[in-house]
Amino acid sequence: MAPEIFGVGTQAIKDNAARLGLTWSLRPGTVNSYVALTNTAMVTFDGDTVSIGTTSLIGSVRINDRIMGMDVPPGGKFIIGYVANTSPQLMGFVSSTSNSAGTVAEAVVQTTPAMNLIPNRAYEVRVLGHYTMGGISDTAFIRIRKTSLTGTIAALWGTGLVTGFGHNSSVYVSNKFQVLAAEQVVLVKTLQSETANQIIDSPFTATPRTIEVRDVGSSADFTDLVSI
Repeated sequence: MAPEIFGVGTQAIKDNAARLGLTWSLRPGTVNSYVALTNTAMVTFDGDTVSIGTTSLIGSVRINDRIMGMDVPPGGKFIIGYVANTSPQLMGFVSSTSNSAGTVAEAVVQTTPAMNLIPNRAYEVRVLGHYTMGGISDTAFIRIRKTSLTGTIAALWGTGLVTGFGHNSSVYVSNKFQVLAAEQVVLVKTLQSETANQIIDSPFTATPRTIEVRDVGSSADFTDLVSI
């Protein structure tokens, strides 16, 4: 039989399936609620304004999870996977083995690349620094701000650095935050001395100063998230 006849027959089958409502479709969506007893979830699929009942084929899901759903008429709608890997995802990273400029007043010493962040997700910012100050037991403040020196604070740490000038105090800290709207975000690290002595972020070749931002899951899984 000629190949073109096969093509016509295949198209006819597809047309009839569509007319009878027997087509399968894959769509991404967001979980609104989940009932473990029945393994069912209410999902708002992208482009819709109302949530629809689904059955999960991947086990338990969480509110705000991004999933892939399959519509199998007349059987119903099923969750068959996630839109993306649900393990922590690296959103942005910056590293340097060079000293920052010394400062007393609050100043930006490191900047992340631009990151595409979305609401309903929790993000963790991790900061590694090696700080030198001019006196003994000087106190410094380490901040993570949105965009610039005057931006919203995503994290603030105060630390007493018991050191003499030329000796490093290493600090590794983290905090979690969320954004209220989908946007491209840049974070900056600032340093501020509480005394008249300068503070310098002075890393080593083997242990650079870094800022790391990761998506760590649904914001519903965490309490007291900082909003920026």
